[in-house]
Amino acid sequence: MAKRLELNEESGELTVQLTLWGRVVAGTFRGIKIFPWLALIAGVFFLPDYIGRYRAEEPVTGLFWLSILSLVFLGCFLWGVLRVLRRDRWVFDGNSRRVIAEVPRLFRQPARGEADLREIEALQLKTRRFPFESELTVRIDTADEGVRTETILAEPGMGAQIEQAADAIIEFLRDHRYYVDLERADEHDETDGGSEDDQQ
Repeated sequence: MAKRLELNEESGELTVQLTLWGRVVAGTFRGIKIFPWLALIAGVFFLPDYIGRYRAEEPVTGLFWLSILSLVFLGCFLWGVLRVLRRDRWVFDGNSRRVIAEVPRLFRQPARGEADLREIEALQLKTRRFPFESELTVRIDTADEGVRTETILAEPGMGAQIEQAADAIIEFLRDHRYYVDLERADEHDETDGGSEDDQQ
């Protein structure tokens, strides 16, 4: 199975980002998640017109709702494509001793946030079975903003790969003399069926 996560360590930098296949899968799930909400909104919005006018004028029974459903599918598709095009990445730079998050934006320079590596308090890992999201976050304590938590990865069906990313980041930081704890959430939560073992 194609890898959905790319870990690249080169010249004192560790880069963490989704591969193209990873973004395609993420965009697909994003479209699936929004589908019922768009369908509900479209149904509520167009139902009065359908009852009042379109039902009597409809040349083929069901054509009106088929066209609405097509619009919903189009909206989900575009929503997913936007996720595929967004190439978020995290860079742990051992040379400048900074952690950098970059979020590309359409027609503008990427949004960029950074912090000193010594301001990283801990990584927090939550692995969950598919279709629930496994998540890797970083807790940062800065003098200006205080303690805040940022999401590095949050994707369904990637528990093993996200855990691998967490281990790689911890090892990279230790190689540069930053000792950061990896905090794991309860992996036997009965509400989601427990932890994910090796699902990709």
